[in-house]
Amino acid sequence: MTNSTLLWSFKNRPEVLCESIKTADATCPKSVAFMLVDGCSSSDSLKEIREFIGNIDRDIRLCESHSGTTWQQAINLGIILSDTDNCIITSSDCFFVGSGWCEAIEAELEKHDYVLADNHSLFGISKRLVARIGFLDELYGHGPHIDCDLMMRTREAGIHISNVGNRNWYRHYDPPEEEKQRREGFVEDRLPMNTFENERRFKSKWGNHWDGWEGAIKLGSQHMPHPPVHDTNIIRLKDETHPYPVIQQRYKEKYNV
Repeated sequence: MTNSTLLWSFKNRPEVLCESIKTADATCPKSVAFMLVDGCSSSDSLKEIREFIGNIDRDIRLCESHSGTTWQQAINLGIILSDTDNCIITSSDCFFVGSGWCEAIEAELEKHDYVLADNHSLFGISKRLVARIGFLDELYGHGPHIDCDLMMRTREAGIHISNVGNRNWYRHYDPPEEEKQRREGFVEDRLPMNTFENERRFKSKWGNHWDGWEGAIKLGSQHMPHPPVHDTNIIRLKDETHPYPVIQQRYKEKYNV
């Protein structure tokens, strides 16, 4: 019996999300619940998604929203609303091509509280982890680097991050032209990748020698490295702010941390 919920956040792009759900349903045990958290999609998109999931024989919850949310707000809400001890988090444009990924992540979550399947396109966390380090930081804006912040907080707490890799289980990437567009400007209904707001917050929280994407662009570099997350000497510069302190305390009590 599984103890995991597979969690997506999304905004519009119903054809992409439905393909992700369809491929996940075909490769994931039926005992795994699915949860979709909306970030203010159009009524037409939500209607299409509701009709699609209504034809799938699986426990699927759709959390609709009438206001915009950041990725981390949607994931935090999904964690809170899920009734399992583990959440496996994926991208709305992650397509599953082989079975075994869910079983591998769940098996690793029995030993570790944070498990990557190569990267944050597909990863699992236990609610024990949330009880210990807190929810995803909602003081970041809608953009990149929140996953790196979560890794830094996990390593700071001395918690091991496991990685089961991607054994031809899924594909997730942007075509080169779309990746270029996302770095140079706003692409509708996609996570913005051309903002420096989040890297400024990251650098204000963590002491490191990362120049950031802003620095890379000033130097004329085509390489846009994410923040360093493997530093052995993590220097915290700013205290944490838990977005849901009441829920956080309940998690601490339930998971005995």
